Amino acid sequence: MKKLKKAVVFVLAAAMLAGGQKLVTYAGVTLRWPVPGHTALSQGYHDGKAIDISDGSINGATVCAALGGTVSNIWLCGNTHYNAGDCNGFGTGLVIRGDDGRYYQYAHMQAGSIPANVHYGARVEMGQQIGRVGTTGWSTGPHLHFGISLGKYYNESGINPQNETYIYNDVHSHSYSATITKQPDCTQAGVKTFRCSCGASYTETINAKGHNYGQIVVAPTLTDRGYTIHACFDCENSYTDSYVDSPKQSTDGWYYCESLPAGVSSDTCIVEYKNHYEKIQQSAPGAEWTNAGSVRDEWQNSGNTYTSEADLQTSDARLLVRSVYYHFCGPNAGNEGNYDQTGKFVHYDEILAGSVTARYLGTDAGHPYYFINWKDGGSQVWCQSGVSCDGSYGSHGNRCRAWYKLNTYQDRIRIVQYKFTKSSDWTSMRDASAARVQIRFKILETEKPEETGKPEEPSRPVNPGNKEEPERPVIPEEQEEPEDSEDFAYGENDDEQREPSYISDADKKNPRPGKVAGLSVKSRKSRRISIKWRKQNAVAGYQVQLAKDRGFRKGKKTKTAFQREYVWTSGLKKKKTYYIRVRAYNYEKGNRQYGAWSAVKKVRVK
Repeated sequence: MKKLKKAVVFVLAAAMLAGGQKLVTYAGVTLRWPVPGHTALSQGYHDGKAIDISDGSINGATVCAALGGTVSNIWLCGNTHYNAGDCNGFGTGLVIRGDDGRYYQYAHMQAGSIPANVHYGARVEMGQQIGRVGTTGWSTGPHLHFGISLGKYYNESGINPQNETYIYNDVHSHSYSATITKQPDCTQAGVKTFRCSCGASYTETINAKGHNYGQIVVAPTLTDRGYTIHACFDCENSYTDSYVDSPKQSTDGWYYCESLPAGVSSDTCIVEYKNHYEKIQQSAPGAEWTNAGSVRDEWQNSGNTYTSEADLQTSDARLLVRSVYYHFCGPNAGNEGNYDQTGKFVHYDEILAGSVTARYLGTDAGHPYYFINWKDGGSQVWCQSGVSCDGSYGSHGNRCRAWYKLNTYQDRIRIVQYKFTKSSDWTSMRDASAARVQIRFKILETEKPEETGKPEEPSRPVNPGNKEEPERPVIPEEQEEPEDSEDFAYGENDDEQREPSYISDADKKNPRPGKVAGLSVKSRKSRRISIKWRKQNAVAGYQVQLAKDRGFRKGKKTKTAFQREYVWTSGLKKKKTYYIRVRAYNYEKGNRQYGAWSAVKKVRVK
């Protein structure tokens, strides 16, 4: 630490306040020199009330806060020189109300040099960068006007900055620690803030994460399209696509599809598969395979590379890999060259053929040799250190100008690969190795009841293609469910499972089902509950019930399912707890016969 003048601890007498003779005192403080590395003062016009810091290299130097405080005034003025109308001559600069109660002025800084985090009302720490030295406003050259006063304006108050105590170290080296001040979400960017102990800070944008979608595939039924729900795990965004139409009955009585609709199985239908196979190869695997066209046509290397002194014809079947002119040379070779590395010809030189032009001279022991000239300059090429020779046998000038040619070639063969296909007949077996499987099914005809001596009502005809549904039987509800109406096969919710319309009353005459076991529930993101249970044989369907209390008296809702699982998607609220139970049912004379309820499971929605 040093001082421009002798350090003092001073007491300043402030103006006497109206109504009394109260004296305001200022304790001695140590300031940081506002332009580190530049301490020379220029001739100013301040009569000891301010200083101008200036030297030949000061333009653009960092200006830092002499003392911590709050920005009370700020001027953002252009690079106009010596203009009293430019912010009253102040130029680009600011005033900071210091922690000691005094006001510190910094004037004539470069336009645009005040950092974004230094603004009116901002907190500034001692040593924090607040701008760069310039010459804006009423200024004749680059310098920093630095003043200290008792008022918030830049008017000088008789305090001479030369009488202060300063720290003259170099510019503070920032050491930043990072904090995420705003977490990014799926669509909104986040903010990471970097702060230094001196108070300097800056921010970086954290890109939005984007949606993290999971898929729920809803298979088509005989009456409704299938689709895929894409639900984001991190927010409530979702969309539906990949619609799959319900299969249509062909004129041959079969339904054709790529996947079985929900509710269709070998228990109720005849299901057959046509397996389609594919192979990619050069020739047919067998007579039963059909060539569907080429899928790859390319030339591939065949064998190793080989060399030739002659210039061979090139084509797709033969590539020129490399071509050079070479010779063996030595200290006593003179103008000669040699094909063999014998005697005085002891080291190898080569030049790429593409960089020279060659003139054929004849043969040397049956080997063609040439004189060569550089393409760019046209001068003859000799063996010369640093040009065509690495100087392994000493530095030398031109010697040995005879060159031999060597070409390297690669043979290639053409490879054509084809796609070959074949398909099986319709079969009851699905082949997992098939590239694609086509499915067809036909609904089993309803068996007629045995003769009992009494006339029976005919079974409802099986006609899934009929657009008009027969009237459904009246289904009585239990007394515990008067406030709810159950969502049946013909409910409006898109996620409802559908009761297969081809199940007749006669098919539903089964014994009362047993109690559902193995119930498990799991909360998924995007307000969904996955419900699964152990399958029961010979039942018409299942009833899934949800409520807000274990006694199923509050907010009770009922759904109907025809598989051993169900995904509840409607009417759920985040962070709420729900209770689930399931029971199976059959039909007897058009009326549902219910089994016992399963054990109750509790789940909290995410």
